[in-house]
Amino acid sequence: MRSLYSASGQPDDVGHGAEVVAHDSDVADRRKSTPPGYSKLRYSKPMIDDIKRRALHRARILQGQMRGLEKMIENEDYCIDILTQSLSIQKSLGSLNKLLVDNHLQTHVTEMFEAGGEARETAIAELLKVFELNNNRG
Repeated sequence: MRSLYSASGQPDDVGHGAEVVAHDSDVADRRKSTPPGYSKLRYSKPMIDDIKRRALHRARILQGQMRGLEKMIENEDYCIDILTQSLSIQKSLGSLNKLLVDNHLQTHVTEMFEAGGEARETAIAELLKVFELNNNRG
């Protein structure tokens, strides 16, 4: 996928707020877990440094929590202890999701609303899709 930023992190010669459509092979490689129908539009703003740092920290904590959960299951620990660990992981995922939504609203959604038109409609549709995914628990 082509970025609007050069390797040095400086804006490329493409205009600010310009829409970038990724090649299908790039999307397939980078977004294999993306639900069908998800937008292929990408915008120029990178992640906010502080949010990225905090999200990576939260992801690393989650990795440790998942390893702990796996060991608890392998060891056949007390079910309530396993459930407690699982619920802690869910809470941690919620914290990570909050950071990601915060970043998305401050960067991409802002840019998409400024662009208006189809970009604005795409932003709304993406947020509704995420809201639906969050509320469709099995």
